[in-house]
Amino acid sequence: MNQTLAIDTLTVAKDLKAAGFSEEQAEALTRAVSRAQDVDLTHLATREEQVATRAEIEALRQATRADIEALRQSTRADIAELRSDLLKWIIGLFGVQTVTVIGALIALTRVLAR
Repeated sequence: MNQTLAIDTLTVAKDLKAAGFSEEQAEALTRAVSRAQDVDLTHLATREEQVATRAEIEALRQATRADIEALRQSTRADIAELRSDLLKWIIGLFGVQTVTVIGALIALTRVLAR
């Protein structure tokens, strides 16, 4: 729906000439105003569309916050699991190291005892 406001370009041109504009200036200004009115504003969003868009943006913002919080919780759970696995490996390696050191000491004492 193209909304335009009709103006009487001849009257506007005459008024401009009476105000001191030359004929060329008055005609050029009248043409410019006339062209400016011919702009198609139908592609602009209505207030209802703007409100709907704002509502969609807010819904997306809330969904994003929820996704971030879920990711945060998942990351915390993953870190806790990795800590547990790492602790198991450290304890296991400590045990293997202890057995290796004890075995080396026993072997050394046997060698020195001969």
